[in-house]
Amino acid sequence: MNLAAATPHNELASTKYCLAHSGEEYLVYLPEGDEVTVDLSSAPGEFVAEWVDPVEGTITPGGTKGEPSPTSRFPSQSEIRNSKTVRF
Repeated sequence: MNLAAATPHNELASTKYCLAHSGEEYLVYLPEGDEVTVDLSSAPGEFVAEWVDPVEGTITPGGTKGEPSPTSRFPSQSEIRNSKTVRF
């Protein structure tokens, strides 16, 4: 993720922890390891999710979300990174 281009957009995630390079990349933190809803309505396109476990240092593919609904739900993990496939 290009952190230099990212800014806080906590309003986009139900956890209220989101860094975004709007329309390109999103990093959402799940402090309780619970399910998260991410508002991708302003960023149409296909997104690829990766689950990052900061404790174990592992990255697991999280699947693909097509044209997102106003909010897209992702299952529980420690962290999620969504990238439009054109940037991934």
